[in-house]
Parts: sequence; structure tokens; C-alpha cells
Amino acid sequence: MSYVPSSKLIKDLVKQDCLKKNLYETILSPKQRLTKGDGQAIPVESVKRSVYESSLTTHCQKLGLKSYLQQMSQANLTTLYASVRPPLAEGEKDVKRNKVFLTKRITNAVIEDFNAYFNQLSDEDAQIFHAMTSSKIPSKIVEELTLVGLEIFLFTVQAKTLSEICAEFKYDVQSNNPTLMVTSILMGAVPPKKETQTKKKITFSKTKPTSLKKGLTYHDIFQHFYVDELSEYCRKHGMKISGNKRDLINRILRFLNEGIKEVPRPKKRSVDDAEEEEEEEEEEEEEEEEEEEEEEEEEEVVEEEQPEEEEDDQDAELVEEEKEVEEEKEEENVVPEVMTLPSKLKKSSSSQSKIVSPSKFKKSTK
Repeated sequence: MSYVPSSKLIKDLVKQDCLKKNLYETILSPKQRLTKGDGQAIPVESVKRSVYESSLTTHCQKLGLKSYLQQMSQANLTTLYASVRPPLAEGEKDVKRNKVFLTKRITNAVIEDFNAYFNQLSDEDAQIFHAMTSSKIPSKIVEELTLVGLEIFLFTVQAKTLSEICAEFKYDVQSNNPTLMVTSILMGAVPPKKETQTKKKITFSKTKPTSLKKGLTYHDIFQHFYVDELSEYCRKHGMKISGNKRDLINRILRFLNEGIKEVPRPKKRSVDDAEEEEEEEEEEEEEEEEEEEEEEEEEEVVEEEQPEEEEDDQDAELVEEEKEVEEEKEEENVVPEVMTLPSKLKKSSSSQSKIVSPSKFKKSTK
């Protein structure tokens, strides 16, 4: 992509009456707008074309240089600043500066004599600019920076003014797109339009096929079958089921038309996988051993509990037996008391008989 030389472009632009007002307000300094004698404002039409030309050139060079400096690193800016900064006073320390400060100071120092600065570049500074520009030659670096600045300036111009400039240059730009108009001005011609490829009309069957078979097109399958159906078909026929819908359709078509089957690759066991499997097996074995130990402990606890229950049953039986024995004893104690009553009665009767015996009565009477 070739561009019109910046010097020719600037000369042609300052001739445009539609652009003079913009140049007067944005490019000229306040001093340039006033007369030297009485200090009155100079009319736009009275400003010399050479003034506009030099001011626009300086302005574009400044914009181009600033845009490149803003893209540089802190280290490169510090290196460039070392060649333009004033010498340090005695006892003054070199302070680290930020990118904004460095960009502003370098731009102001270089713009005073733009061409001379690039003609006297050191090898280190030239290498920094070469990394940003497309040439090592100072004159070409200046040209590139000026064109970049001119492009930045043109994008600040209103679209109506750009359209008038294109009409004046006889560029048939059938659009109000600022990018297209600026590109046409910089290149000296309207860039060719990109050829748009005509889209092919997609055709497919209106009804859904009963099954996936040979003779179907890509769009027949795409329009009538879901991803799940395609994945299921691949699974049934032992093919890979990975990928999106497009991959599945192409895989099925290759199988139907050419008989080529994409079989899923067997997973390769890596060393890490083998180690993980061994660890998992060891963990499973440990878990099984722990479960067996727990079951054995539970069985021992159950066996210990069973004798205790038997002892409790035996104790209960002994208590019942003791109760029965006590009851029997009580019954035995009660029966003898009842049986002794007649004996006492006999004793009492015998005693009475002794008292009333005739012999004793006779003796007493005697």
C-alpha cells in the first residue's frame, strides 16, 4: 500500500478553502493569528499559505512522534531522554521519571529541529526507532512519522470537510465513512473494494429421512438430525462420539460413502496413571481389611453380649427358684402350726383329767 509523499499532501491540503478555518483554529499559535504592529487578529484569508504549510508540517511531525513515543517502554524512553535532557547540576541526583513526563520532554526537544535530530541519532537511539518504524534511514523515519501525524490530524476533521476535500481531489468516494475518505486522501486514490463472494444457496430435503443412509448430503443431516441422534449412531457403529455436530456429520458421511470408520483410540496408560491405579488398589485393599476387622470386632462384641444375657437369664431363674423355695418354706411353717393344735389340746385335756381324776379327788377328801 503506497502513500502520497507528506510534503505534497500538505501543500495540496493547505490550498483547500474548506480546511483553512480548521487550520486557523487548531494549527496556528495565538501569536501567528495576530499582526505584529497593532496586535489585531489576522483574518483567515490573509494568512499566508507558507505559514499554514509550515505549521501543519510541524503539527503532524509532533503528532506522529508523540504517538510512537507513547508505545515505547519506560527503558527506551529513558534512553532517548538521556540524549536530549539538559546536563545535571552539581550534586543533583538523576530522578526516575514516568512515561508521560519523558514523552512530553522528548517531543518538545525533538520538534525544535526535527530533521537534524534524526540525522544525528546515535546507534542506540536509531535501534529504538528502527524497532518502531519500517526503516533505519533518517529521512524515511521522518517521512513515516509525518504521515502518521497527518493521518491523526485528518481524523480530527469533520466528515463534511473530508467529503469536500475528496470532491476537490476528484476522488469518487461513495461513502461518508471517515476511514475510507482519509485512506483515499493519503493514498491519492480510492482503495479498491473487497470482492464479496456470493453465497451459495443451501439446498436440503424438506422431509426428515427415515434413517442415516448413503446418498444424504451434509445439509440433509444437519437440518433433520440432532446431535444426540448422531452420537447414538456413531456409538452403535463403534465410531468416535467426540466433537461438535459438524465433526459427527463428516464422520458419518465418511463412513457411509467411503466405509472409513473412525474408531476411538485406546487410552494409553502413562506411568502416573499406573501409579494412581496401584494407589487406588492399595487403598481399596486397606478399606476391605478395615471392614473385615470391624466385622470381626462386631462379632466378638455380640459373642460377649450373649453370655451376659445367658447369665442374666440364669440369675433370673435362680431368683425365681429361691422365691419358690421361700414360698414352700412358708407353706411348711404354716402347716406344722395347724397340726400342733390338737396335741396342745390333748395336753390341756390330760391336765384337766389329772385335776379331776377320782384318785386324787379321793386323796384330797381323805
